[in-house]
Amino acid sequence: MANDKNETETLKSVKEEYITEVIEKEFGKNAKVKKIEEVLTSGAGENYASDLHRIQVDVELEDKTETTVSYIYKAMPNSEFGGQMLKAMNIFPREIEIYTKIIPKFEELYKEAGKTVRFSPKCVFVAPGEEAFLMEDLKPKKFVNAKRQIGLNIDQVKRTLEKLAEYHAASVIVYERDGYAATYIEGIFKEEIMKPMLEMQKSLMNIYIDCLKQNENVQPYIHKMLKMLDYGFDKFLDAMKVNENEFNVLNHGDLWCNNIMFQYDDNDNITETYFVDYAAAKYGSPSQDLWYFLLSSCEKSIKIDKFEYFVKFYHDKLIENLKLLQYTKELPKLLDLQIQLLKNSLWAFSTVQGLLPIILVDPTELATMDNFMDTGDAGMKFKIMSFSNPRYLDALEELLPWLDNKGIMD
Repeated sequence: MANDKNETETLKSVKEEYITEVIEKEFGKNAKVKKIEEVLTSGAGENYASDLHRIQVDVELEDKTETTVSYIYKAMPNSEFGGQMLKAMNIFPREIEIYTKIIPKFEELYKEAGKTVRFSPKCVFVAPGEEAFLMEDLKPKKFVNAKRQIGLNIDQVKRTLEKLAEYHAASVIVYERDGYAATYIEGIFKEEIMKPMLEMQKSLMNIYIDCLKQNENVQPYIHKMLKMLDYGFDKFLDAMKVNENEFNVLNHGDLWCNNIMFQYDDNDNITETYFVDYAAAKYGSPSQDLWYFLLSSCEKSIKIDKFEYFVKFYHDKLIENLKLLQYTKELPKLLDLQIQLLKNSLWAFSTVQGLLPIILVDPTELATMDNFMDTGDAGMKFKIMSFSNPRYLDALEELLPWLDNKGIMD
């Protein structure tokens, strides 16, 4: 769900009978599909792990009046290498289960507690035998993304953390009652998937370091980054393990600004916040979502300056919602959360080193899953563009000393 390219083409991504079934379910058996158009929704660099299409449908209702509705069709990306990796990660069955089974449980918990909470657009159809599904389109309800290169302002960050705290609190109650399938305990980054990814990353180390050397204020930290990259595999696998003696939640797993949508009123006040793209959902420490979100998606001016404030704001909201949902175990203390953040600080480094470059890069046709993973000419060009981006180097200039002062890069 990102900015439209405003290109319309004939239907080719989704079968017409799927659309007909959805329309009849929403408007009745006598509704007729008059016209279907497919609009590409994701510009270059806005979405890597799936293909997104807006499906616009002209419908004749039983009383002969007409209306237009739209849906988002999400499918496996048409990429050779990236598609294979995503299939191995089993991301579509996981995400479909989140939308159709787990999120409804969360929302029902709040309904029973007397609070109306919605987390996401609704999944309206799952394509049988395919890794694809249709979702409610949020554009008609005036939901939008923030610009990823700029990041979120204080109000947007607080609204996101408020929703995240609601999501995490509900996830704790559901885990205590029903548990989660093994796929959410293990996560998508299994050893057999991570090993080739990290080997590829090591092969790019010289290029990455050469790009970093362009900023003299980053140079003093290069030797520590090399050390982190060298032994990061084992530490990353350790970070994925669940410590049952600590407070755990179902993390969103990929919470950055393109997976957060805001609805505004006529005075530009945020009225609602939804999350999308739950493919990387992982049970474990909430520090995963906090590091990932706060370091990837806050505006540069507040990322460090307001970090501790944001952590406390999240914790306050988490406790508020755990009490509302009548959590019976000991409530997690702010100190416990701060300790978890330090213990799981590899999420901070991996976000800054692996995610931030592709978030801050300018739109480019080179920004594809295949180029993200490949070491061919186009892939290398995209990586150099990302690593040498002045916006990224400026971010490192502030983030690396801050991480180092916390002991995270030792």
